Amino acid sequence: MKLNLDENRAILSYQEDIITYINPYISGEIVETVEVDIVENVFDYFYDSELKLIENKQEFYKDFYRQAQNEQVDQMMKETAKTSFLETLDDSQAAKIPLVFEPWSSFIGKSLDKDKRIEYDSKLWKVRQDISVVLENQPP
Repeated sequence: MKLNLDENRAILSYQEDIITYINPYISGEIVETVEVDIVENVFDYFYDSELKLIENKQEFYKDFYRQAQNEQVDQMMKETAKTSFLETLDDSQAAKIPLVFEPWSSFIGKSLDKDKRIEYDSKLWKVRQDISVVLENQPP
């Protein structure tokens, strides 16, 4: 799993805290024996730090999902604005940009309303009457 910048910072901070805590005990040398109270303090520290990391991660993911949902809403708003804009174009303007309209193939098995503009074979088509079910073998 690839971590983003905030997750990397949290882990680095966590590691630095551990090193800062343990460093006075080991003084840069390998320690063959460790006193029990030091080990217990280290485990307590690990446990407390792990809880903090979990809390930070939960907050991070909440922010991540908030951002993702906002981006999704922004995309939906853009699509709505695009659809509204395309509906306001007159036929001659719309005919100049046929590829931005929904393709005919996306309506197969669905209905099409009268006056709906669709793209087929790189050309713009306008539906003359309501079509209850678009059939694959009946292109415009």
